[in-house]
Amino acid sequence: MLSAGLHIGSQTAIDLISRRCRTRRPVTKNDNKEYPMRKPELAAAVADKTGLSRDKASEVITAFTDQISAAAARGEDTTLIGFGTFNIRSREARDGRNPQTGATIRIPASKTVGFKAGKALKDSIR
Repeated sequence: MLSAGLHIGSQTAIDLISRRCRTRRPVTKNDNKEYPMRKPELAAAVADKTGLSRDKASEVITAFTDQISAAAARGEDTTLIGFGTFNIRSREARDGRNPQTGATIRIPASKTVGFKAGKALKDSIR
């Protein structure tokens, strides 16, 4: 890598390498965090806020997500005023392309769950 006639101090070489690595890394919205909040961290936060044990808080979160899933399976929307609405969205059938072969394929109609943030949630992130 370095020619015999060129001498670069070790700190300069490290700076050059780290600068090159930094420029290749894509910038993401969560750069200030190690990782996004997951269920164990959410359960710990709920436990701290409510005085419940972490196990009970985890059970509450599981019951909450189970009820939203059950409502979605029945085709019902779930609205939490101020937080947002979980709703069922239909996707129509459409034509697509196989990226490997370029062949046209038919993508069937499907349903998915969407989330629309409520006013209080939107205002809290501004």
